[in-house]
Amino acid sequence: ASAAVRPVSRTSTQEFLWVAAGGVVGATVIHWLLVTQSPSTTPIPDSVATALSLCGQWLLSRRLFETWWFWIAANLVSIPLYLYKGLTATAILYSIFLVLCFLGVRDWKRELESAE
Repeated sequence: ASAAVRPVSRTSTQEFLWVAAGGVVGATVIHWLLVTQSPSTTPIPDSVATALSLCGQWLLSRRLFETWWFWIAANLVSIPLYLYKGLTATAILYSIFLVLCFLGVRDWKRELESAE
């Protein structure tokens, strides 16, 4: 049996605000953990990238279009972070992820428009 695929939809203003607030709280908690419990030398970009990714994953699991903005932001934080850390191959991988995000925006926008 084939499972129904949830259609792409837009995030409501209320849900977007909850996700954004959760991201701020998450980044704050992760930052605190990195500062107090780890030897991280880059706790701010680490915590922001992680929180953005978690928000993006939440929205992606619900097929909400705005997921792509969170993933793009997470990649834009991660790429320079990995370059700074000397992780060039990882930065290249995240650059490829960034391109895939823009393709996702394009494809999901088409899907939204065809449903209207």
